[in-house]
Amino acid sequence: MIDEEVLAAAVIAKQHVHHAGFAGTARQIVAEGYSAVDAILSGLLLSRKIEPPRNHKSKLDRARTLFPNAFSSRVEHRGNSAVYSAGVEWDRIESFYREWLAARYSDFGMGHNDAVQRFHDAGAAVARGIETLALEAGETAEHFDRLVLEKAFGFEFSAADLAVGQIHEKRFAEAERRDEMHGSKLGTKLSETSNFCQLAIVSDDPMTKQILKEDPTIADECADLYEKAIRLVELIDKKRSAELAASPESDGSESFVHEHAPDFFLSIKFRFHGSKTSESAGRFGRLFAEALKGTPGIKFDSP
Repeated sequence: MIDEEVLAAAVIAKQHVHHAGFAGTARQIVAEGYSAVDAILSGLLLSRKIEPPRNHKSKLDRARTLFPNAFSSRVEHRGNSAVYSAGVEWDRIESFYREWLAARYSDFGMGHNDAVQRFHDAGAAVARGIETLALEAGETAEHFDRLVLEKAFGFEFSAADLAVGQIHEKRFAEAERRDEMHGSKLGTKLSETSNFCQLAIVSDDPMTKQILKEDPTIADECADLYEKAIRLVELIDKKRSAELAASPESDGSESFVHEHAPDFFLSIKFRFHGSKTSESAGRFGRLFAEALKGTPGIKFDSP
């Protein structure tokens, strides 16, 4: 049976790694990424009925002692084939922890490639950690992960996920056809912009989650949004290319521009924070009353 506290820790970890995946800065990736690892460490200790220490380094050390192989790489053999799942070494987890402290409390800088690797480290730690938690609970990793995803986001896969995936496949096929004559299909596949882009629509409301999960019209709108965001990235890349070509650092070669143009992060943030109409009206009323306090000739009676 799955302990509710253990499940909650895994859900928090999954949400933190999700936030890291949509970060616009290296600092944010590290801050959210290690927070995901830290939540998994709590889950590991709770699975053995141990209260996680409030000191994060103590928590790391305790989990490392009790679960030396928690984040190890996995190889699953299926008939004549094998599936490899990346892990992360404890020494890397420890250096990740030190970077997390720096990202939260001091001046912090990290290259884009290193930040992306930290995101992958966080994802690997959460994935392997969930497998370890499933083993501790006597559950399959697939069942446990599905429970975590449903609690964290409301679904494992949504109609929007499928629609966005179709856009990626379409762009992939178009790029392959476009460059077919140049004999560089692999290079085209690797450099396709959608390989580096992701879209997620998240809500905490059960009714809205169900709509996102199933509604084909909403899914099409999400796919539209995804495609427009990719075009924005490509436009920025094009403008960066022009500026890089004319920059003093450029050696005048096309390879210099090709190397440096995509070296940037971009995160597009949009939110809708709604509430009941009566609650919104009350909140705005209070703000309005506060703004007018002290205005001559205007008096507000206490509620």
